[in-house]
Amino acid sequence: MKIKSIYKVFSIALVFFSLSAMANATIFPPGLVLKPKENCSVANDDTPTFCTDFKNTVQSCCPIGKLPMQDIYHLAISTYGNLQNACAKEAAQYGGTVQACIDQWNCYWNGGEDSEGNLCDADGKACDTL
Repeated sequence: MKIKSIYKVFSIALVFFSLSAMANATIFPPGLVLKPKENCSVANDDTPTFCTDFKNTVQSCCPIGKLPMQDIYHLAISTYGNLQNACAKEAAQYGGTVQACIDQWNCYWNGGEDSEGNLCDADGKACDTL
């Protein structure tokens, strides 16, 4: 009886580790060379070139390659649960703040103003739609 129980626990653990390894290989394929984060700049959300600058920065610094902005955003949200968590995890690594990260993504998708009252992209218009 003990051997069957131990075997079941071991089997379940093996399945979880295998699924975890497959998921990681799908998101971050083996042999993938991640881009150094020090080469990534932080776009200023209240300049007339924000939309272009932010898109270029995000796409060029995405560790799994140049993807559409919607895919990068959805990957971040599915990985971290929400924008706040994604920014808390990643912003400092790129030389930004959590709030600036949130402002940039909100400006990119929604337009309007950032948290300091500055117009997004200098005209308040969204850069793209989800």
